[in-house]
Amino acid sequence: MNIYLAGPISGLTKEEAFGWRDRVEEHLRWYIPSMRVYIPERVDFINGTGDGGAGYLQEIDKERGETAARLDFAAIADSQTVVFNLLQARKVSIGTMIELGWAYTLGKYIIVVMQSGAIHDHSFVHWCANRIVETVDGVIEEILTLSGVGIA
Repeated sequence: MNIYLAGPISGLTKEEAFGWRDRVEEHLRWYIPSMRVYIPERVDFINGTGDGGAGYLQEIDKERGETAARLDFAAIADSQTVVFNLLQARKVSIGTMIELGWAYTLGKYIIVVMQSGAIHDHSFVHWCANRIVETVDGVIEEILTLSGVGIA
């Protein structure tokens, strides 16, 4: 099973944007070592081109932005499940919502992490989601259940 971990980056710190992804990846790989976890945004931090600040996506030139979008789309297409963590969003995340549309159109199993009344709590998000959970731990449990592993 392949998983894509989506969520806002712009306006978040590196820890806010990627800490939850690292935690989910670590837990899933513990139970299912063969699982592929896509975190495409990480490449920009590794290459030193982004700091996770408010202008992160705006700082990428058009060509790099198109490349990032193509890579994200390909990773979503290769995944069976796509997780959208919207807990830390301070504003509507345009890129994340585009990814949600791609995942829905491609027929992926969609897990959304958000709390009632949050900025992304919208009927379109609910309509696209197969499951909505309120915590990152809920995501881990859901994926392990889907994988037939369960939590020991």
